[in-house]
Amino acid sequence: MINIVCALKCEARPLIDHYGLQPRPVDNIKLYQNTKINLVVSGVGGKACASAVKRLAEFQAQPSAWLNIGIAGHGKLAMGTGRLIHKITGPDGLNWYPPSLVLNIGNKLSKNKIDSISLITVDQPEKSYPENCAYDMEATYFYQAAINHQTSELVQCYKIISDNNCSPTDNINAKQVSILIESKLPDIYNIIEALICLHKQSTSKLPAIDITDMINNHHFSHYQKLRLVKLLERLSLLTSQDKVSDLVPKLKSSSQVLTWLENKIKELPVKLT
Repeated sequence: MINIVCALKCEARPLIDHYGLQPRPVDNIKLYQNTKINLVVSGVGGKACASAVKRLAEFQAQPSAWLNIGIAGHGKLAMGTGRLIHKITGPDGLNWYPPSLVLNIGNKLSKNKIDSISLITVDQPEKSYPENCAYDMEATYFYQAAINHQTSELVQCYKIISDNNCSPTDNINAKQVSILIESKLPDIYNIIEALICLHKQSTSKLPAIDITDMINNHHFSHYQKLRLVKLLERLSLLTSQDKVSDLVPKLKSSSQVLTWLENKIKELPVKLT
């Protein structure tokens, strides 16, 4: 399963149509689904994007790969250019480095290599493009939120250039955005398949998670049980412990167990593959 986050409905529309995604009523998010894709239209801006990621992660029973698809500006690249993102700089100046994604489709390396670029996330539309990189309004917030729920190699951003020095942001309209996204469906397909393949490889290496003792010692609500399994699976990806539940100390309540796991995961270095 893969979770795709788009800020705008016009960004999402070509994907919804191409993959036959159906709307599903879920509180506080606009969710579209098929058997292998969840797509959320978050709304514009970092806070809306981060909130959508958090809400979708809470809704899911099992961890998934994550992909942010959307438009971006760039001073030099031509409109319609698609790029993966290998470095993200936030409005606070902090940098994030999504690992390179190998397009391994059908057990064969894809010949359609997708280049990558750096990106700066801004809180207002960028019109002057001072740096030789892409500009958007969501990637940093998406990435920071998504890596709380998945290892970094399974969290990627793909941006399509919609404006540059020759065609500023004022010229963008919804129809043009949909056309740009539609033109990159072959690249998007390869990225989706690569992430799903990588996710399957990762989950196939997970040990069986036995939470019987933990739920017998504490009262976990249905949501807390789902959260517990996801946190233990995430912890198992970051450690070499055979039985990750043995790492958890004896605590007084279910909420303390979940908080301990969240804090432990944040302390551990991310494994890069």
